[in-house]
Amino acid sequence: MILNLAQLRLELRSYHNSSGTGSYCSQGVVSFSSRGFTVVELVASIVLVAIISATVSTRWFGTDTFQVSTASSQFLTIARLAQRIAQANSSITIHLRIDQAAGDWQYLVNEDDAGVVTTLHRLEIDAADINIQVTAGIGPSGLSAATSLDLEYDSLGNLKEVTIGANPGVVTSGVAIDLSATGAGTANRKVCISPLGFAHDGICV
Repeated sequence: MILNLAQLRLELRSYHNSSGTGSYCSQGVVSFSSRGFTVVELVASIVLVAIISATVSTRWFGTDTFQVSTASSQFLTIARLAQRIAQANSSITIHLRIDQAAGDWQYLVNEDDAGVVTTLHRLEIDAADINIQVTAGIGPSGLSAATSLDLEYDSLGNLKEVTIGANPGVVTSGVAIDLSATGAGTANRKVCISPLGFAHDGICV
């Protein structure tokens, strides 16, 4: 193949005119802009990255927030399960309990069949990291190894009775559950079980 220098220069000039990405010199060489970042742009980028990193790392590595969020999500899951089981089994009584044993909070779904109590589902979390307080007409009352929460559902999945420790509560305004981090942690999540038995994030209204 014979290289036609004049044709090559013409093609380079056409490329420059169409793309605008370089400049054509009299010697037939294409030059491109090599402008970099200014100091102001670099500093601004570094500051922006630092702000994003600080925000994200707090969310990712804030263990108290993660633990409280996990405990809340697990409770919502098992509370909704308890309601569905109650609706599907009209001949037995379903209870949802929170108690503490061996250093763990236990979320329990129990069935009471003519006085025979069987645990159907159980979730456990470390009690050393989470405080739980309950308000149901009385309280707020802190749960502990000596004070548990017991919720009873009717066959429609509505709340029928609530007991905090040995004290009966009132279900007409719902059962408010406040989960918070122990120690110096400030993480907090609120959960409500409405009189109709539906468990949701947030306060009872």
